[in-house]
Amino acid sequence: MFQISTRLRYGLRALTYLSTNEGSGTVSLHEIAEKEGISRKYLENIFKLLKKNKITRSVRGREGGYALIKKPEDIGLYEIAAALEGPVSLLDCIDAESLCENSSECGVRSFWADYQEYVKKYMLNITLAQVIDRYYNKK
Repeated sequence: MFQISTRLRYGLRALTYLSTNEGSGTVSLHEIAEKEGISRKYLENIFKLLKKNKITRSVRGREGGYALIKKPEDIGLYEIAAALEGPVSLLDCIDAESLCENSSECGVRSFWADYQEYVKKYMLNITLAQVIDRYYNKK
């Protein structure tokens, strides 16, 4: 079964919280962990990847924490997924035919390739701001 990873789910929740609570400064991992019910240790790993991929920045010190580098409307869901999981790829053989000896005769490979492209396009067209907007409009 195709599933979204816990890392991506938690990462998106943390970014949603961060972007709606950073105000004039930063938000600590302790606060995000507490409010979102996510292990701080797990968040540390997520934020290392987000920082490495230039989605967040960190500030040290007493008033330290994390902040977004760009506005939520300039951060795409695909960018977040790629930062946390690598390129969106449903099957290895779609991106590298040589990994499967049956790829040239496979009757369903093109179906999976189309599905992967659909998922990628969808993710490229959704921003963090839209995720936040959908969340808050449901409440």
